[in-house]
Amino acid sequence: MTVNKNNQRYQITITPEEKAQLRALCQATKERPSTLIRRLICTEKRLYDSGFLPSYNSKVKK
Repeated sequence: MTVNKNNQRYQITITPEEKAQLRALCQATKERPSTLIRRLICTEKRLYDSGFLPSYNSKVKK
C-alpha cells in the first residue's frame, strides 16, 4: 500500500490482494473502508511513536 502525500486526502493505491483483505476486514468490523484505513494509520503511528515498531529512519542506511 502506498500513500501519495501530494494529495490533500492522501490517495492510497492498493493491490487487488490488499483490496480483498480490506473488504474482508470491513465486513468483519462493520466499518467503512476510509474509517478503517484512518484507524490503521493512526495505530501504526502510535506504535512507531511508542517504540514498538522501528522508525522508518532507522531502516534507511546513510
